[in-house]
Parts: sequence; structure tokens; C-alpha cells
Amino acid sequence: VVPPTLSVWHLASQVHAVKGRTF
Repeated sequence: VVPPTLSVWHLASQVHAVKGRTF
């Protein structure tokens, strides 16, 4: 079972990566 915190961190990491690429 994956903790919710890990899921949120992973999601934030993806969003940050996308923003970095777009910007």
C-alpha cells in the first residue's frame, strides 16, 4: 500500500517537472 503522502509528493514532482519543461 502506498501512503497518500508519497502519492501527493509524486504528483507535485510531476507538476514541477512539467512546469520546468514548459517554462
